[in-house]
Amino acid sequence: SPPRRRGPQDGKVNPAARAPPEAPACAGATLPPNRPSSPVNPLPPLLNTRCIANPTIGWSFVERVMKFAYLIAAHDQPDQLLALLDRLLSGRRDDFAVVHLDAKSALWAEHRGRIASHPSQRVFLVEDPVEVHWATESQLIATERMLRVALKHGFTHAHHMSGVDWPVGTRAQMVADIENDGAQSAYAAILGPEQAERMQGIWLSSKFWRKLPDPPRVRTIRAWVKANKILVPWLARLGVSRSQPLGPWQKGWSWWSLPEDIAADACQLIASLSKSGRLSGTVCSDEHLIPTLLANKYPARLRGYRRFIEWKANESHPQTLSVTHVPAISESGAWFARKCDLSADDFFLTAFREFDRADLQAAMATASQEQLAHCVAVAEHVQTAPFRN
Repeated sequence: SPPRRRGPQDGKVNPAARAPPEAPACAGATLPPNRPSSPVNPLPPLLNTRCIANPTIGWSFVERVMKFAYLIAAHDQPDQLLALLDRLLSGRRDDFAVVHLDAKSALWAEHRGRIASHPSQRVFLVEDPVEVHWATESQLIATERMLRVALKHGFTHAHHMSGVDWPVGTRAQMVADIENDGAQSAYAAILGPEQAERMQGIWLSSKFWRKLPDPPRVRTIRAWVKANKILVPWLARLGVSRSQPLGPWQKGWSWWSLPEDIAADACQLIASLSKSGRLSGTVCSDEHLIPTLLANKYPARLRGYRRFIEWKANESHPQTLSVTHVPAISESGAWFARKCDLSADDFFLTAFREFDRADLQAAMATASQEQLAHCVAVAEHVQTAPFRN
């Protein structure tokens, strides 16, 4: 054939032609340009995995990638709160905590600097906290503000907890449970359509409840709840009834673990109902709003409750846990337990395996020799800061 004329692209080398082949590394790990690919066979497909370098042992291992946000509502015990943050955030480079300190507490007035400067640098304080009063809508408003901060950073699941909760399973267990249940699973206790009058009743302003000291306030609220249980049906017959924006109210506990999309829905819902005044004057709305959202809108995604809580008979507060509860906690499959009190019994500090160290051990124990060798090879080539650090 006749010789072809030289065009403007002749003599230039296509950058793609000289780029090294893509390395068959774990999902999420890419080799820098001009680095040879790993000589060993690629890893078998694993759900949501990557290779990371661990400074403790100096080489990489297979890790399931999930990013957890811990939403912690606290009002006292700064030392226990700091111990909780140490346990949750040790060794992790993705997980983070959002902490709401009760605006009327000494935690906010005197200790917020200690908490905000946690060594992990992954603790974010809610900068506009509210004064939290038990059984009022202030508890939900605090939750909405924590969710708002967490959503800015992104996560796979958000775990709502208090400063007296403690992780009793390992992070590896949490990841495995979520993978087995489905990555979009939600975890909460739904008790059913109980005590709807707490959301539908005619209530005095929450400012009135706040003025009462705790024991009389609890007794007064309970008496008012009983009165409304009789009053609400009669008012409904007369056509006087508060709205039910999600359908019939459900009851559940206010400690849950939600994937990001449901958490965003919950955040928007709380903000909307708070702005409209629908939450004003309700009692224990934190035990109804999000459980109702989950039960009525996301029932197919609900899974088992992953909290260990011992309730006192005829009491509104859970029992303080002690070393005698360890066997039951260990057999429960729970991720978190409440309530723990450092001043009463510090058993929880040593009774359970280290939260994140066990994750490392589990990853090493379940990986095959070929997988480990492959991760070692990848780690030798990966020099970028996110992996090196």
